[in-house]
Amino acid sequence: MPSRSGGISRCRNTTPAPDPETYYRQNVAIPFFDNIQSDQEQQFSGLSSVVEKIQFLVPSLLCSLSITPDVSELAQFYEQDLPSSELLQSEVRMWRTSNMGIDHVDRAKTVRSLKLCDRQLYPNVHEHRSYHASNKLRV
Repeated sequence: MPSRSGGISRCRNTTPAPDPETYYRQNVAIPFFDNIQSDQEQQFSGLSSVVEKIQFLVPSLLCSLSITPDVSELAQFYEQDLPSSELLQSEVRMWRTSNMGIDHVDRAKTVRSLKLCDRQLYPNVHEHRSYHASNKLRV
């Protein structure tokens, strides 16, 4: 059993504060929230940059770009879930071309619009929609 010795604990924050509320903020709340933020950044930083590319499958965003976006990172991330991930880039290019013929007012503006894509023509794009619908992921 550790021995107890009198005096100031050297393991605690002892930041002086004018009142209990400020003391609590400085020594408990702020370090706690900093820790949560740090953990989230560490866990999701790489994931968010990949998953945000899914937005480029939405016709209104895809057609507003001057070129077809590079989705190779997305294909690599979802490689296990897609029928043929190496074809995703060409499918996105075809998906963009087919939607360019639609008036910009009538182009779909949400990820739910991916239900309009033909499974035979765009199996990987269609699989993204199915995957996110079945897992109830919001992107």
